[in-house]
Amino acid sequence: MISLHDLRKSYPATASSPGVEALRGVSLEVAEGEVHGIVGESGAGKSTLVRCVNLLERPTSGQVVVNGIDLTALPESRLRQARRNIGMIFQHFNLLSSRTVQGNVELALELAGLPRREHKGRSLELLEYVGLAERARSFPSQLSGGQKQRVGIARALAANPKVLLSDEATSALDPATTADILGLIRQLNRQLGLTVLLITHQMEVVRKVCDSVTLMRDGLVVEQGDLNEVLTRPDSDLSNGLFDLGPQEAGAGLALLEITFAGGNSSQHIISRLARQFDLDFSIDAAAIEVIGGVNVGRIRLEASARDVAASGTLDWLRQQGLIVRLFTPPDDPAPDRSDGGAADEGGRA
Repeated sequence: MISLHDLRKSYPATASSPGVEALRGVSLEVAEGEVHGIVGESGAGKSTLVRCVNLLERPTSGQVVVNGIDLTALPESRLRQARRNIGMIFQHFNLLSSRTVQGNVELALELAGLPRREHKGRSLELLEYVGLAERARSFPSQLSGGQKQRVGIARALAANPKVLLSDEATSALDPATTADILGLIRQLNRQLGLTVLLITHQMEVVRKVCDSVTLMRDGLVVEQGDLNEVLTRPDSDLSNGLFDLGPQEAGAGLALLEITFAGGNSSQHIISRLARQFDLDFSIDAAAIEVIGGVNVGRIRLEASARDVAASGTLDWLRQQGLIVRLFTPPDDPAPDRSDGGAADEGGRA
């Protein structure tokens, strides 16, 4: 549904600022009906990228294909028509204070070219979608932040788009309202078959609503994949960010085993077998269970003697069970499959 090929975007130098290369060859594929998250720190190029998808920012070079149409090859008149298939919601709601809720949505319908006689019925239908039909005659000043964003979403749906772009749409909202808006986005994704490209700096947003994710840094894609697949990467920045147990530092003579369980695997079952099979003494350093990408995922960190872990074959056995394992040891402690003595990151999957 969305294909980006080697996108580059440069801003020339001015008297007050140097030139900036915001995108440095970004390629990305988002399948139809998918909710795809793009994460990264401020300045990573996320917002520039999403504005290039509907050509609010024209890339310096590269190709943007949405719903089989190469937008970068279209003249302006045809581009305006193609943009109707792409809705966009923003961090700041950009509502007209002089218009009612319904009036703000009707303005979007007017801009989309819908006949005036259809404005009232369609605007109320869209407000029903986002749960605000009863506030149709209210003005933006009478709404909460979450309600304003719902109006923004209704407005973005005015032209029956196939693609919905969200640029930090929840970053100005409190956690409870954020959860409500993310739930609405997921609901619309399923009910209307929308493909959603969601820009955020919050891993919590990705955990709640996304099917797949891309990590950007300094205008480049550094990692991407389906959420469940990303979680199986022991050396993944995305995996660690999606499911972070906090600082990991092994004490003298000790090793930390961080084990990730997904789906039907049981942490209690594995831990009891570890204790019996390897006569291994350990303590639980940290543990958590999350629902990520619709799958129950658990991560537990065990602390045990580094020498016992090295001698017992514990890592190999855990890999054979299909588990994702990371090992952390102090610099002078032995670590399986590693001879340089540094902190080890071990991982494997059967």
